[in-house]
Amino acid sequence: RINCSELYTFFSSASLAMASASLQAALELGDVDSGLPDESPVSQWQHPPSFYCPISQQCMHDPVVLSDGHTYEQRYIQRWLAEKRTSPVSGLPLTGLAFYPNHSLRNAIEEYFQKVFRLHRRAIRKTIRSPQGCSDTSLLQTIDALMQCSLLMCEDLSVETTLQQIMDEAKTLLGADVASVFLVDAECQELVSKVNSTGEVLRIPISKGIAGHVATTGEPVIIRDAYQDARFNQTVDKNTGYRTRSMICA
Repeated sequence: RINCSELYTFFSSASLAMASASLQAALELGDVDSGLPDESPVSQWQHPPSFYCPISQQCMHDPVVLSDGHTYEQRYIQRWLAEKRTSPVSGLPLTGLAFYPNHSLRNAIEEYFQKVFRLHRRAIRKTIRSPQGCSDTSLLQTIDALMQCSLLMCEDLSVETTLQQIMDEAKTLLGADVASVFLVDAECQELVSKVNSTGEVLRIPISKGIAGHVATTGEPVIIRDAYQDARFNQTVDKNTGYRTRSMICA
């Protein structure tokens, strides 16, 4: 088992296509039953289109039903109705402006993604506990799939809320002591973290340390002894008083 004391994750952008492709990779790597109702081949499997708001094209968190019979994310349909009196889907005049919570769909979305996350957890644990040993590449790819699927589910939330949920999920799953999520600040050529275990804002040069290596090359790494790696930047450890032992950076 990897003794991971620190976990770094980087995000510059994410798309629904990337999330879907990453989830397919997890299905293949995990070699487990997804528990999902769709038994179609992995290459053809997609997230249910009914989960996406017709206005924002993002996964819904607070779905409501309008008089046109379609379901929308509440805050987006509220903005729409503030200016228009037509259906966003059909373009026809609405018979009423009231909308009602779609509890069934909201529950279905939550249950669906909980199954997806369980799939990723099982795939990661299976990779780690494999009798043949843990393949760094397989582990990193499966972790990436979990991260991208988290982005898909949380993409309509605030950036910090999304990153916090992703960091907490990954930290718990891997048993890491601490975790940090860095965003790439291309203008300042820095890696910036407002979501981390220190509670402070961390800034490091984009090309410095293991984090900088991963951010600039796109190559995820597993470091089993950080202080034996010449790329490791000890500055954060010196500033926080924490000693990094091993780390995953993706």
